[in-house]
Amino acid sequence: MNTAFIKPARPGALLRDPATGEVIPPEGAAIVMGAHRAYWLRRVKDGDAEMTAEKPRDMAGTKQARPAPAAQE
Repeated sequence: MNTAFIKPARPGALLRDPATGEVIPPEGAAIVMGAHRAYWLRRVKDGDAEMTAEKPRDMAGTKQARPAPAAQE
C-alpha cells in the first residue's frame, strides 16, 4: 500500500484520519492511503491538506548540538 505524509494546509485546521479517527497533528503524519485514498485526494484538492511522498527532512540543524562538558573543580 502507498504511504504519504499528510499535514493540515492551514494553521488551526483539524484533519482526521478516516481509518483511525485520530486528528492529524499540525506537523503532519505518515498515512497509509489504502481504501481512503480518494478521501485524502479530496482533502488536498479542497485545500485542506498538503501531501508529500515522504516526511520532509529538516534541513536546518540536522545535527544536534552536544551539551558542553561539565566543569571539573
